[in-house]
Amino acid sequence: MRVKPLLTSLLIAAFAGAPAAANDETAQGLSLLERGAQLLFQGLMKDVEPALREFEGAIGQMQPQLRQFLLEMGPAFIALTEKMGDLSHYELPEMLPNGDIILRRKPEATPIDPAAPRPEDIEL
Repeated sequence: MRVKPLLTSLLIAAFAGAPAAANDETAQGLSLLERGAQLLFQGLMKDVEPALREFEGAIGQMQPQLRQFLLEMGPAFIALTEKMGDLSHYELPEMLPNGDIILRRKPEATPIDPAAPRPEDIEL
């Protein structure tokens, strides 16, 4: 009859070691997942690297044109943003059936100063 306490203590010892083994398996599983993710990203970088180099070359070729564009359009863009003020005062752009794009001012936006000089009429 001494077998029962012996079996009980053997079962307790066996199950006490199970969580440690499970933790080792989980850690090993995570390290395998980490290694798999690392290999995946390395493969993606190999695939994307030629396109990135090509893009870098294209940007290098376009740099003089971009610089010229900014020199010409920069002052006009600054003037436009000063006239418009805060963009949160406007609705999203809307395209009309004829192709025109309009920006409507939100009704709750602060009113535009009527005493401010208005642009001259534009001949179309």
